[in-house]
Amino acid sequence: FPRRYIDYQQQQKIAELQPGQDITVIGAVRSMGVFELPRKPLLMMTMVIADRTGQMAATWFFGKAQRKMAESQKGRYP
Repeated sequence: FPRRYIDYQQQQKIAELQPGQDITVIGAVRSMGVFELPRKPLLMMTMVIADRTGQMAATWFFGKAQRKMAESQKGRYP
């Protein structure tokens, strides 16, 4: 769910990532889940993404109005 132009020339392997970098990672989705947060009107979507050098977790937060979009992603990555 990119928010800006993605520069595919700046790709890095997961094992080379450093905190604070704004880069592009290409890998395979290993797992994905959508969870409703208790006591908050938010959904949390988590993904584990892997390449040949390692794996990483990514997390996105959505308002309940975006539930259909988040749930549709869940169906794409069982």
